[in-house]
Amino acid sequence: TGWSNVSNPASGSVDLYSVSFSSSSNGFMTGESSKVYQWDGSSWNEHSTSLPDNSFHVYSVWTVSNSLAYAACSAGFGGGGYILKYNGSTWTTDYNYTGMGTELFTGICFPSAGKGYAVANSGIIKTKGTASGKDDLNALENTLNVYPNPFDKQINIQYELKEAGMVNLVLYDVSGKQVNSLLNHYRSTGMHEWTLDVSGLNSGVYVVKMEVNGQSGTIKVVK
Repeated sequence: TGWSNVSNPASGSVDLYSVSFSSSSNGFMTGESSKVYQWDGSSWNEHSTSLPDNSFHVYSVWTVSNSLAYAACSAGFGGGGYILKYNGSTWTTDYNYTGMGTELFTGICFPSAGKGYAVANSGIIKTKGTASGKDDLNALENTLNVYPNPFDKQINIQYELKEAGMVNLVLYDVSGKQVNSLLNHYRSTGMHEWTLDVSGLNSGVYVVKMEVNGQSGTIKVVK
């Protein structure tokens, strides 16, 4: 209903530049002085990185999933830009410019786990990975079907996988609170269907979120 201040984990008056969430319980926030913080659902925790010193500005972060994120960094003085990668436990250097004063990255975006873009000063655009049907978020969302909608005592979740992988289906209420973890299992390619008993839920709007192979798609449902 409105914007309000929350507790700032950064000590002093650190400028903050970017924030990105993959879910209500997982996200990153970045700023000057090489600062990177992760939200775990209850608090912010500062992360160490592979940046060479504390002079860097972490201008942009993109959280793909709980086990994958990227950050775009620029040296505060001298040096070149860095792209960092988070693997679920640590940040490592995914790319760095070994020259001086260029490829100073200011923005990063990964529309899927397999395809990303970064922008830097002097009109530089870099890309990583390859685009394909399986890396298309819209294509993933189009494979997710929930019926009946509106629902009463149960919902049927139907989805199609073009590539086998771990499927995580979660039900959230409109505030972002997880109501039920529907499924977290390895599934083969093809059509699948899952039936959930929701007779105990209150009337209202809910969100079914599907994650598979670093991609995610959501659909709203009403009881």
